[in-house]
Order: sequence, then C-alpha cells, then structure tokens
Amino acid sequence: MKKILKKGLLITLLLTSIISFANENIISYKKSSTKKIKLEFGIVKKGHTLLILNKNGIVISNLKIHSDGNYSKIFTFKGLENGIYTAELYKDSVTIIKTLIIKDETVILLNESVKKIFTPTIRNQKDLVIISKIHFDAKPILIKIFYNKEVIFSEKLKRQSDGVINRVYRLSKIEKGDYIIQVGADNRKYKKSFKL
Repeated sequence: MKKILKKGLLITLLLTSIISFANENIISYKKSSTKKIKLEFGIVKKGHTLLILNKNGIVISNLKIHSDGNYSKIFTFKGLENGIYTAELYKDSVTIIKTLIIKDETVILLNESVKKIFTPTIRNQKDLVIISKIHFDAKPILIKIFYNKEVIFSEKLKRQSDGVINRVYRLSKIEKGDYIIQVGADNRKYKKSFKL
C-alpha cells in the first residue's frame, strides 16, 4: 500500500512539474472581452508621448504624459475594425512598442511582443549636425540632409560592431536657409528641422 501511495505521489509530482513547464512556453497575454484594455508602462516622464496606431501606421490616439512615474490607463477600442494595433510610447531615447489584437469584441495585449527601438539623437550646433544612434539591427541606416527641400547629402551606414553609430557633418556657413536631417532606421523615418 505504501509503494502504491509513493508511486501515486511521484506521478502527481511529475505531472505537476510537466504541466508547469509546459505553461512557461505558452505566450502570455492579457485579454478583455469588452474592447477595453489597461495599458501600463513603467518609468515615464512628463512630456513623453503615447500613440495608438493601426496596422497602416495611422494614429488613432495621441496622448501626452502629464506626470513622472508609472503610467496606467484603460483604453476603449469600440468602433475599431478587427486587426493588429500598436501602442507606442516615445521616451527620451527609446520607443517601447506593444502589440494589440482586436477580434470581434475581444482585445488581446501580447506581452511577449514588447519591442524597444532606440531612437536617434539629432542635434545641430551652428553649422554642425551631430547624429548618434544605438543600432543592433542588420539593416543599414540611411541619413539624408535636405537644404531648401532638396537632398544635398545622402549616406548609407552599416551596423557597427559595437552597435553605436556616431556621425558629425559640417554644413556650409554660406548657405543660409531651411535644413532637414532625416534618419531612416528600424523601418521608420526620424526628422529634425532647423534654420541656419
């Protein structure tokens, strides 16, 4: 009888450990059946921006963060079509992207789909343009400089071994007018406009 109990206990423990191990491999998500879902982001600052976009990149909601700390808000997705949406939090030097799926009356937030993109820093100091970006992606970065809406310089940069791209460009002191610096990376375009 003791052997049967020991074997039963051993089998129960074994099944419990197998089930718990199997659950670790399941993609975790939050699900809401009312087309409402709570979005949470840690460590935000006043002035950061949160965008909700559809699969075509069209902005559905644009919110400015009004205080420092953790951010939590319930969003209602009624009236939106079924499909994939993203919640994108634009912080100082990084964008955090969360994927949402709307299907019928259900909203699903995929926890494993959280992605971080390091945004480039684009500065100008008099006639100098300084560009820095942390870049681990294999795709190259494309930098363009526009003067009065015409491309005057273009450069394609491959990923660096340390993952950091730093560039300094000197503009002509004679050519006064409107400049746009465009950095194409991470399937996005980042721009900075200024006058010289």
